Amino acid sequence: MTVYDLGKGFVYGLFHASFNPDTNTWSSCGGSVYDLRSNGLSGGLHASSDRRNSGHRGIPPSVFAVRYDEVNAGIIRHVLKISVPVTRCRHVFPMIDDECGTGARYAPPEGTRIRIKPSVDLSALDLSPAALTVARALQQYGAVISDQSGGPVSLKLENTVAEGRGWLWRGVLEDRSLRRIPLRLFEVLRFGYAG
Repeated sequence: MTVYDLGKGFVYGLFHASFNPDTNTWSSCGGSVYDLRSNGLSGGLHASSDRRNSGHRGIPPSVFAVRYDEVNAGIIRHVLKISVPVTRCRHVFPMIDDECGTGARYAPPEGTRIRIKPSVDLSALDLSPAALTVARALQQYGAVISDQSGGPVSLKLENTVAEGRGWLWRGVLEDRSLRRIPLRLFEVLRFGYAG
């Protein structure tokens, strides 16, 4: 669960969040907190503009999922977070830790930044308008590999059902919407870039 406190200027990421109606309380097994005015780097990194930024091995909650309002507006103005089947027992900037999935040489370390190659004509992929919005962000800003999916490459969407707004994604983005973008159209942008 991602919670934005715009009044205080923070974004919180809660892992396995659950609500107890008997006590009217929320709980989670872990969390992240990042200042929205910061440069989005973990407080454990020298380049961070806010030492209080903490959690999820270095990825801010604001990029955990594609937001419905972004897709509805037709533009996403930031890097995205993706998960791949397995990651290497190594991490690179901007990550400060990793899950250590495998020692395999060709598995990507967490923190690897990828993007759709700039030469790819996205309009030729026959994507829906929403999928094209995501594809443009993946081409312009890229994505940071920061989790293991244990299955296919995945990108999370904002859970509008849990927010009480219903399944707004129905007919907008589905689990197969991005399948027209094969992995061969991606390239590694940076391994452990410095800024």
